[in-house]
Amino acid sequence: MARVPSRGTDQFVLRFPEGMRERIKEQADQKGRSMNAEILTRLEEYEALDLGNDTLPAYVARLQDEIDRLRSTGIRLPNGLFYRVDDAATRRQRSVHEEVIQALESAYPAPVINEMDEVGFEWWGRISDAPPEQREHVLEEANADLKARGWSHEFWLEPEDEHGTPTLVLGIRRFGPLKERP
Repeated sequence: MARVPSRGTDQFVLRFPEGMRERIKEQADQKGRSMNAEILTRLEEYEALDLGNDTLPAYVARLQDEIDRLRSTGIRLPNGLFYRVDDAATRRQRSVHEEVIQALESAYPAPVINEMDEVGFEWWGRISDAPPEQREHVLEEANADLKARGWSHEFWLEPEDEHGTPTLVLGIRRFGPLKERP
């Protein structure tokens, strides 16, 4: 008695390119599946790629562009990490480059300029108010405070200006000449 396919099952006649049938048969045998199950599994995996509007060649080209851009920066990501970053970038509709920048910005936030100004002017006042012979010591305290805050910047005094007054500098921010003591 011949098997009759169920009514809910679609049937297709497939014409495989040369060698493809053998490769699928070999893969199916290795995995203990029928060729039909192997073909369906591959179709499901392809669907799971969820490439959005990208075709596979466009997706591969986009990934290659991202790899090239990252290589040009001199930063090499291990493949596993690259693919995790790419997955996150795709979900957030960003390029891999943008995703890496965002992750680094989140991990290493820049000090808030207002906070830097506030701290800078506070120490500018303390150093200005200190007797000249104690200014180096107060400057060391100021730099210890910055280090305790986790900042990589340091204060330093620029040489005296035309009025004989040194200028306090933090990173690239100048707070001005120190106040003259009466």
